[in-house]
Amino acid sequence: MKLAKFMDPRTFGYFRVAAFSPREAVGEPRKNADSILDMLRKLVAEEVDYAVGPELGITGYSCGDGFFSQVLIKGSEEELMRLVKETPKGIIATVGLPILYNSFLFNCVVNYTRNKILGIVPKSYLPNYREFYEKRHFVASENLPPLPSGCYINFAGQKNIPFGIDLLFVQADGLVKIHNSICEDDWVLIPQASFAILAGANISANSSASNFTIGKEEYRRNLMKMISGTGLCAKIYASAIDESSTDLSWDGQCMIAERGEILKEGELFHKGTYIISDIDVTSLVADRMMQGSFADNARHNQRIFRQIEFQSGYKCGENMTRKGFYRYVDPHPFVPSDPATLNKRCLQIFNSQASALMKKLSSLPARLRRVFIGLSGGSDSTLALLVAIHAFDKLNLPRHDIVCITMPGFGTTNDTKKNAVDLAKALGVTLRTIPIKKSCQVRFKQVGYDVEKAFAEGKTLPFENIQAWDRTDILFASACADGGIVLGTGDLSELVLGWCTFKGDHMSHYAINCGVPKTLVIHLIKWAADNIFGEKPKVKKPLLLIVATPITPGLLPAKDGQIVQKSEGINGPYELHDFFTKWFERFGFEPVHIARLCLEAYKNKYELVEIKKWMKVFLLRFFSSQFKRNCVPDGPKVGAISVSPRGDLRLPSDMDCSAFMRNWEEIPDEID
Repeated sequence: MKLAKFMDPRTFGYFRVAAFSPREAVGEPRKNADSILDMLRKLVAEEVDYAVGPELGITGYSCGDGFFSQVLIKGSEEELMRLVKETPKGIIATVGLPILYNSFLFNCVVNYTRNKILGIVPKSYLPNYREFYEKRHFVASENLPPLPSGCYINFAGQKNIPFGIDLLFVQADGLVKIHNSICEDDWVLIPQASFAILAGANISANSSASNFTIGKEEYRRNLMKMISGTGLCAKIYASAIDESSTDLSWDGQCMIAERGEILKEGELFHKGTYIISDIDVTSLVADRMMQGSFADNARHNQRIFRQIEFQSGYKCGENMTRKGFYRYVDPHPFVPSDPATLNKRCLQIFNSQASALMKKLSSLPARLRRVFIGLSGGSDSTLALLVAIHAFDKLNLPRHDIVCITMPGFGTTNDTKKNAVDLAKALGVTLRTIPIKKSCQVRFKQVGYDVEKAFAEGKTLPFENIQAWDRTDILFASACADGGIVLGTGDLSELVLGWCTFKGDHMSHYAINCGVPKTLVIHLIKWAADNIFGEKPKVKKPLLLIVATPITPGLLPAKDGQIVQKSEGINGPYELHDFFTKWFERFGFEPVHIARLCLEAYKNKYELVEIKKWMKVFLLRFFSSQFKRNCVPDGPKVGAISVSPRGDLRLPSDMDCSAFMRNWEEIPDEID
């Protein structure tokens, strides 16, 4: 793939949108059109594909009986003609104005591009309560004639313009589908936007003139989040400012939401504001494809919409001006950057894991309510222990029935062993130490494995796996002898990469960490250290030391007492693999697409060549390891992603990854 095309977000289905609230002169179409033009020129400079302005923006919303004046009606039409003629090429704009048709006055929005009106949408629900009296001036969309082929009008110097609430504006390639509504149309119980979304609209735009009252901005915000969340779509909201202050105040709220989250929001009471964001249309399509209930709901609520095609004003990769994204790409999608949100997330996950373990324990006979954990001094086994402590305390079970077994082997260091022992003692659990070197040496001899020769030839896999199998045998044998279950410690990231020994640390009676990615494991331990054991220094100290310990399987011999086998040195940074996992597993994105997102997320941290290198490791390990994931033990899903064969990921273990590798090859090697 050429570098220019790779760098352009449009290549991967991103559509740049804006919401704007220009300065207004109530009842003065020319000044308002000037203000709109000025704003659109700024947005064109930012290569915005689609921009949405407020309700009745050409006249102002608060004109009152001035709407009956031919000066305003004709003047707004003339100014629309000027906007259509003078708006720069490349952008599609939505503006609001009153339109007289069949002796009825409609409150409308017009979608247009340079020299062409695409369609006109009238308002359906006219508020006529409290401070609103729209029915005094306008009629609702139901007053349009019910023609079989839909209504078309001649307006602003153009003929046969589609007119109605049944319009979808569709990009030529079919990816982007836009629907328009006006203010109150989204406030009703069953908005027309819902039918449009079910008919395929993935961008729903609302032009509004909602006045300010205390708390109303939060209501609007929640409404936009709700519609975009349930509709698996993007929502653009643009409201008016600078309206008449006779009885009301206006805040000009502008928002862009996507799939239940606010991507961008403008400052309230700021005249002439605009906001820009790139909509990830590809992920919206992916979500709808995966969520079968969306299709069922669409089938049960079918409406016929006319599709109005438009051409994008820009071609992918035609120049290098659009290098970056107008949206934040989170480098750590599983770890919230906001401390308060992270604190809440850790609490929820910790309680979720503990609750799942409590259910598992409660289903067992009382004599078997005991857990066995292979405690290594690493982060995964530490998290499993902390969850077990929480579950046992809630069930009023004695902590001595949590049996932690340290099994020092060839790669165990004094520091990791000490951290494990100190933590177990501080928490008051049963601690056993069972060395494995001698038993492993017996196994080496039994299978004819010459350790010295194998190391010289670089054949260390039997050396490593035999240790993992021995440790698992000890755990299962202990659970069988004393009664209880083996609590697995492996995390989501290890399962995705297959960085676990099949039938070794891969196996347990219950995999408590199987839904927790590695990048989050560390934060969960830190959170527990600060929030649960903050006043217990004997517990907190080893927890913080464990967090600071390099991630390792601990299977190759230590050198001078130090860890030599570091997982991230072999497979690459876990933060990259967790990033790849989110976009590959959650949305099914192409490797080249994920690489572009990754480059954006990790600006100045990873070069493209590094991203490409570790992406290859990710793909090869992911596809070659499905046989391990196909038989993982029970374990709780705690986030949006699971690789359980009984849940999110049902993949054949012999699937050919050649097509994915060909796509990987399209990633450029470097940026000039």
